[in-house]
Amino acid sequence: MHLILTAMKKSVLFLIGALIFCFTYAAETGTRGLKTERGSTLKGTLTVTCSPDLSHLTEVWAGEFTKANPDVKINVVKLSAGARDFLTESGLAVVSSDYTSDPGTPSPWKMTVGRDIVVPVISSANPYAALINQVGISPAKLTGLINSGGMAGWGSLLGGDQNKPVTLFITDDLSVKSALAEYLGVDAETVAGIQTTDASGLKSLFEDNPYAMAFCNLSDVLTEDKSGLAGMVSLLPLDKNSNGKLDNVEGIYANVPTFLRGVWIGKYPRTLSRNVYALSPAAPVNETGIAFLKYIIADGQSAVEQFGLISLVPNERTSKADLLPIRLPQKSVSKATDPVQLIITLVLGLILIAIALTYALRFRRLNRPSFAARSAAVAGAMSEAGLNIPKGVYFDTSHTWAFMEADGTVKVGVDDFLQHITGKLTRIRMKKPGDRVIKGEAIVTFIQNGKQLIVKAPLSGVIKAENKLLFTDPSLLNQSPYNDGWVYQIEPTNWVRENQFLFMADKYTDWVQGEFRRLRDFLAMTIKPESPEFAYVTLQDGGEIADHVLSNMGPEVWEEFQTRFMDATK
Repeated sequence: MHLILTAMKKSVLFLIGALIFCFTYAAETGTRGLKTERGSTLKGTLTVTCSPDLSHLTEVWAGEFTKANPDVKINVVKLSAGARDFLTESGLAVVSSDYTSDPGTPSPWKMTVGRDIVVPVISSANPYAALINQVGISPAKLTGLINSGGMAGWGSLLGGDQNKPVTLFITDDLSVKSALAEYLGVDAETVAGIQTTDASGLKSLFEDNPYAMAFCNLSDVLTEDKSGLAGMVSLLPLDKNSNGKLDNVEGIYANVPTFLRGVWIGKYPRTLSRNVYALSPAAPVNETGIAFLKYIIADGQSAVEQFGLISLVPNERTSKADLLPIRLPQKSVSKATDPVQLIITLVLGLILIAIALTYALRFRRLNRPSFAARSAAVAGAMSEAGLNIPKGVYFDTSHTWAFMEADGTVKVGVDDFLQHITGKLTRIRMKKPGDRVIKGEAIVTFIQNGKQLIVKAPLSGVIKAENKLLFTDPSLLNQSPYNDGWVYQIEPTNWVRENQFLFMADKYTDWVQGEFRRLRDFLAMTIKPESPEFAYVTLQDGGEIADHVLSNMGPEVWEEFQTRFMDATK
């Protein structure tokens, strides 16, 4: 069967090549003087309004962008404090979260381009640090601390006999004070009573008093390269759900990159993380505006950090770029064609298309699941009967498959179960030929609009080839996971031993039933009935798991699926 499929695919590829030649010939000889005018540089004028606190940043963005695009002019207009009518029909706005458009107008298109994050910090030399990292501090306990005048004992926060006083400080920054007041639900006068300190004095503050606590902007305590915390400073974990312990979902405080990713996916209180937005009345279509936004979320992020804000994390930049058109509009002008030559070429092309379709239909009959399996599957539902489980390949508990070719190399891909969960992928991150892989370690990353899932290797070896088609069409993993959607060709280094831990179709069929049970348990634990995502989990009729169940979930659910399902596979 494998040889038949291979031969048929080669035939189809030959026919596709013939079609390409046919139409290329038509384009070259049947079209006289076909021209495509492509704008080599951007042109035009763009108006960008901005809130007063972001005027200098916006001007830097505009200046750098127009240096690279000299035929573009950007007019930066600073808003008055509290203004609401700031969206022009064709322009953009860059505003902090304090600025909202007029309630009487439709909700604008918006994209996060930076953040102002307020954090509580303590000394890394605090003797209670280990316990603090286990239980976290709840909003109610922080409110009690503030109401006490910032001089309560650590025991009031940790629930023990720790009698050392907590000396509370806050940086003399209006945005920090307002964010803290909103987070705790207290009035501004209460926050105003906390001792203030300059951001530059935080380092010496914790050196002199290891029992101190301070609220400040995250940018105030970052190292120069923004990758870690400066001096003797540690982030204070927040017990977001106030259950007296720091749950796994709240464990985002180990280091700065982990923390920033946690902020992005919603694991940190949103009132302490104020976004900087790019706004437009509708999804941008102006060529210059789209290019300017792409610049802001890429090269422009370095300027975000220079102005004391927090830049987007790498995965978030990718997801934002996916929201914008991939290609900018291009103008084309075609001229007269030779109709006789064009008709002859088109007739030949249609004949080849008919032959190709005949082969494709035969190939589809060989490659699709049996009639019984298709009939048993519920439309729109994910079920065991609807899975494609071909015989002759090995399966691994990492939801991957392996097939040894005649030359001794092993083709590797992902199983049908996993693609039914993720839905259509938008990008794939792969290793390169020559890279060594180890069984059980990360081998490929699937990406869907910025959300990602890491898949582990079913065997050890050296990558000899990658499926380059996946770079331009990752949906092949969904359409044909066992044929066109293969991922790597690997030269195994321990095949004799490692294939003993793989299993064939019959045993895999039994094993995957347990995976469906695990999936139902995961969804029941993670998605609450009152949450908006619950509507995407099950179908209305019968409670079957909806096909592509993760597709409409947020990045926080994907991360939980990675930890609790993929990484926990036995």
